[in-house]
Amino acid sequence: MPCLTNRRIPAGTYGGVRGWRYENFSYLALLDCSQFEKMTSDLRFRPAKYEDWKLTFEFKKDGLKSYVEKIWGWDEKKQKKFHKENFDPKKTEIIQSENNEIGYWTIRTSDSEIYLENLIIGKDFQNSGFGTKTMDLIIKKSKKEKKPIRLRVLKENKRAKKFYENLGFEKILESENHYEMKKTGYNNV
Repeated sequence: MPCLTNRRIPAGTYGGVRGWRYENFSYLALLDCSQFEKMTSDLRFRPAKYEDWKLTFEFKKDGLKSYVEKIWGWDEKKQKKFHKENFDPKKTEIIQSENNEIGYWTIRTSDSEIYLENLIIGKDFQNSGFGTKTMDLIIKKSKKEKKPIRLRVLKENKRAKKFYENLGFEKILESENHYEMKKTGYNNV
C-alpha cells in the first residue's frame, strides 16, 4: 500500500526510491509504508555519559568548525576545553541508527518552552532524513506539551537556518552572530 510522506528525502537514498522536487523545495516521495518505517524505525536515543564529551566534540567539530572559523577562528585546544567544561550529559542524548552513533542532541525543557541547544548529525549521515526525523520527535513533544520550541543558529550556517525554516521555525531575534528561532508547535504545525 503506498504511503505519501512529506518528509524531505533525497532522491535515490532509500533502496532506489526516487524523490521529486516541488516549487517549495521540499521533497515528496511515494513510498510503501513499510519502506518508510524501516528507514526511520531504527532511530534510537541513548543517554549520554560523561565520557561522551569526546564523541560529541568530534560531531560538533565536523559540523560547526567551518562556521566558527569564519566568525571567531578555530583554536582546537580552546574549543575542546570549552566543550568539555560545558558538556552536560544529563541534557544530552546520543542519536543512533542501526549500529552507528550518528549524532547528538542537547535539550532543555522548562515549564514554558523546549530549548534545543544542539542538534548535530554527523557528516556521513546528513541528507538521509535523520535530522528531520529527530526534529519530528521534538515537534510532537511540543504539540503534546503545548510548548514552543526555541533554538539559536549561527548566521554563517545558512543551511541549518533553511532546515529549520522548512520545519516552520521563524526568526524572532538577531544578534551579531546568531539567529534566535522559534516554532509554536501546537498552533502552526
